[in-house]
Amino acid sequence: MTFTALMADAVSGSPAYSAGTWRLADSGLFVSSGPIAARSGALSVDSFAASLAGTTVSVGPGRAVVQGATTSTQGAYRTAMPTTWTQALAAPNTQDRIDLVYLRVWDNEVDASGLTQADLVYLTGTPAGSPVAPTIPAGQAGFQICTVSVPHTGSPALTQVGKMPYTAASGGIVPSFVTTSPGSPETGQVRWRGDRAPTVQPGPLEIWDGAAWDAIVPDSYPRGTVGQQATVTADGTPTPNSTVETKDAVLGDFSVQLVAGRRYRIALSGLVANATVAGDTFLLNIRDGGASSPTASSTLVAQAPYHPTASGIPGRLSIRVVGELVIGGGGTGTHTLAFFAQRTGGTGVFTPISVSHDTGVLGRYLIVEDIGL
Repeated sequence: MTFTALMADAVSGSPAYSAGTWRLADSGLFVSSGPIAARSGALSVDSFAASLAGTTVSVGPGRAVVQGATTSTQGAYRTAMPTTWTQALAAPNTQDRIDLVYLRVWDNEVDASGLTQADLVYLTGTPAGSPVAPTIPAGQAGFQICTVSVPHTGSPALTQVGKMPYTAASGGIVPSFVTTSPGSPETGQVRWRGDRAPTVQPGPLEIWDGAAWDAIVPDSYPRGTVGQQATVTADGTPTPNSTVETKDAVLGDFSVQLVAGRRYRIALSGLVANATVAGDTFLLNIRDGGASSPTASSTLVAQAPYHPTASGIPGRLSIRVVGELVIGGGGTGTHTLAFFAQRTGGTGVFTPISVSHDTGVLGRYLIVEDIGL
């Protein structure tokens, strides 16, 4: 069996290359939709941009690839529309309807149309109580550009997102503005999700594994520091000579937006613990009050013990209070955190202070880090 090998000189007895032969071999230059077929669609997100002014539809310039629809070996057509196309809508009916604008390739070799060109076709829909858009007639090579809803009264409305497909060069990234696009992807195909920001995980890039779209940068990855609150005031609010749990009002409340299902590391850094009596015991707590200012009964998210072996400066210890917070279902939203201290044994007073340096006070920091799923 022999088959096409382009870029070889013709020899006696070998047929010249036809346009169909070139198209079929060239199909490999674009994203695949089968062993010898290319995916139809616009080649850039700014191609064939459609708009509606009153009752006139406009479609801007664009480039595209159109897979032949008449035979399995028809190959793919490369097209380019250099100017803007306009079309007046048909008059409304007594019922609503949906019209279709699509790109079509005409090729006399396969459709006997007498034409070798591409153009945009305006196809009016059937009026109905619950209208549906018409489809591209069978055997015509093309793809949707947009649909226009034409009510029996009122103004028409154009829809292009989710209607027009996109494609790319072989191995390229296909733009996608709806979760179902591109349809029937090849394993290993990469798409760009237009509904996702590049700075927010899981990010806009996904790869088809043969059964589902997987994020190239998974959402399970840590997102880093969500935020922090600091004070450079050396002394915080002392814990009084009692067992009452006291908030460090100098550091104050810290509100941050957290997301359900994710894990967060909550930490108080830069703290130096100071007690007035050696041998006392204290618990240093971070609590979450949700949307409200935390109290001593709010959710405990981090805790560290403090047991000074000496009073005053000799007993000062640098302590980091660290804990993990898992946000359950329905927990997305504001979470307000604060640092508390409680004496659990002894008679003295605890005061949170910040580390001093020859350049000044370095400060206490309440830090929230996203550590993934």
